[in-house]
Amino acid sequence: MRMTESKTRSALRLGGGALLLAFAISISLYGGESPTATPPAGGIEAVFETEGTTWGSETLKYAPPRYVSNEIGKGYEFNCDFSLADPKYPRCYWDAKLASPVDLSKAASIVMKVRFSNAESVKFICFYLKSNGKWHLSKYYDAITEGMNSIVFQIADYRIEGTANPGGQESLNNVSEI
Repeated sequence: MRMTESKTRSALRLGGGALLLAFAISISLYGGESPTATPPAGGIEAVFETEGTTWGSETLKYAPPRYVSNEIGKGYEFNCDFSLADPKYPRCYWDAKLASPVDLSKAASIVMKVRFSNAESVKFICFYLKSNGKWHLSKYYDAITEGMNSIVFQIADYRIEGTANPGGQESLNNVSEI
């Protein structure tokens, strides 16, 4: 999960204060128009719905997310303090390993329910999937609003990180980290 700071919202930088973004996530996988079979235990949903998931960030400067249970379901609240990020590429991110690999090659999309506070500070959100040793990413650029948002990452839009190569849906047959 990566969030990149909006460069068009300079008013939020007044006083040099930290920009905090908090959200809770629940994920559903869909194949076509109807939900697919329940994913195996330890799948992507389990990472977000299970208390005790170990989240890490490359720099370890970001506070670990806090487990929450609310009206949208179980999930984690991530606080993104952009003042701790590299000013050349201000972003916050956390990674987590899945209990067992998941095959997303036949899924159509990943749908997240995300609650934002200070949404104007976010330019876009990425959701990364590590499959077969390579990171794949999809970016969500649509309008992010304060409060509840439904964010859809189309599986067909995933690209291998650092390339224009889509990799193909079949390359997401062994997702081991998010």
